[in-house]
Amino acid sequence: DAQSGKALRTLGTLEGHGGGVMSVAFSPDGATLASAGTDKTVRLWDAQSGKALRTLGTLEGHGGGVNSVAFSPDGTTLASAGDDKTVRLWDAQSGKALRSLEGHGDWVRSVAFSPDGATLASAGDDNTVRLWDAQSGKALRSLEGHGDWVRSVAFSPDGTTLASAGNDKTVRLWDAQSGKALRTLEGHGGWVMSVAYSPDGTTLASVGDDKTVRLWDAQSGKALRTLGTLEGHGGGVMSVAYSPDGATLASAGDDKTVRLWDAQSGQFQRLAALASPGYAVIDFKKGELVEACGDAWRYLKYLTEDEDGRPVALPWEVFGELPAPALLQRP
Repeated sequence: DAQSGKALRTLGTLEGHGGGVMSVAFSPDGATLASAGTDKTVRLWDAQSGKALRTLGTLEGHGGGVNSVAFSPDGTTLASAGDDKTVRLWDAQSGKALRSLEGHGDWVRSVAFSPDGATLASAGDDNTVRLWDAQSGKALRSLEGHGDWVRSVAFSPDGTTLASAGNDKTVRLWDAQSGKALRTLEGHGGWVMSVAYSPDGTTLASVGDDKTVRLWDAQSGKALRTLGTLEGHGGGVMSVAYSPDGATLASAGDDKTVRLWDAQSGQFQRLAALASPGYAVIDFKKGELVEACGDAWRYLKYLTEDEDGRPVALPWEVFGELPAPALLQRP
């Protein structure tokens, strides 16, 4: 529950992957959830019941782990990116493989559709961002400038700008039409793992293994002093997302937590859940928060606060070994 931070019984735990889960994404209508994992598969689930959809089931084709999934804006196509250096397109209704996009020279880490669905962006360990025609699969251009792996890509809501984040500690902005480099945002002290635009396109959020969430003016590229750097994670921050109304920012980290922030003031709001070690990937749809972690995730533990209001994990013994998706209550 994105408001209270409680685990929702209707979501529970979706089991089926044979390895770590690296990415999740809702379909535009919110009916389907796609997940990607190190078991080389993309899986589609009924978002309401949590059941694996038999008509779609498991999409197989990647020759290595799958790192990212994204639905086209009209919901008809699903894109996936993998360790086999390919981006693959699938029919989201039938699960049929449509085409394989080849061009990256190393693992592909992230994929994103432009708001009009005409262009697909991908980012990889070959230090490049690549743009593709989403309909034909034709390579449009390669954006070069990062000095290391590129971890994440995101289009601005109006589709004019593309943001990318990489291991070179930078966020880079590109003209989505021409591929021209616009500016480089510097400030992170380590790898930048994920970027996300606010729904109104005015602010860009980035997170990294320097344990911080940073907010930037999307037009000028300047760090916003009024929001600045949001500190609180006890480990690297792996993913970031805005709520649909732009009021709340969520971040997920190696400290096993999902943290919710006031997007305007930068004030920490609440700590959502604690999971065992593994990558956490988050996404918002209709105000619902979905969390996916590594293959070691089997249980959720609720958190409490100390007398100063700081989040503290309750001892495991408090709960015993109750299997998810049991809704664990605070004692």
